[in-house]
Amino acid sequence: MKRLVLLRHAKSFWEWDLDDINRPLTPKGVRRIVQMSELPNHPFHTVEQVFSSPANRALHTSVLMMRHAGIPLSKLAVVSDLYTFHASAVLDFLYSLPESLSQLILVGHNPAFTEVATELSGTAVGHLSTAAWAEIEFSNATWSQLPKGNIRLGNPKQLL
Repeated sequence: MKRLVLLRHAKSFWEWDLDDINRPLTPKGVRRIVQMSELPNHPFHTVEQVFSSPANRALHTSVLMMRHAGIPLSKLAVVSDLYTFHASAVLDFLYSLPESLSQLILVGHNPAFTEVATELSGTAVGHLSTAAWAEIEFSNATWSQLPKGNIRLGNPKQLL
């Protein structure tokens, strides 16, 4: 069995004149990812590896999630290919993963993550909001040939 969690980065600042890759999280974004990581039903447990986009907002989201979910930072890898807004790039990354890995978290960006969640689950996900996650489980799967999986969604708007 393979298990994939797609975690969209938390809410980031747009007001500052920065390159996109350097945008930081807002205080609200920090609070939301901490809350999502401390919920009893979060999917961040029993993970072998966390792969993050190098964008400041994604990397900060990754570190906060890992700290509050009790995941050692030694499991974090920054992957430049995940700084993308295209589903095809995320799928290419997944298809190239070693089969020895079974339980992963990817932290990155929309619209890529929403499109990948829809593609891999066969379910119209709609829109992954900031700090939302999609957990997809695949039975009898390899990373190079993923069948449609069972999806579970988590949305920080449920905390309101």
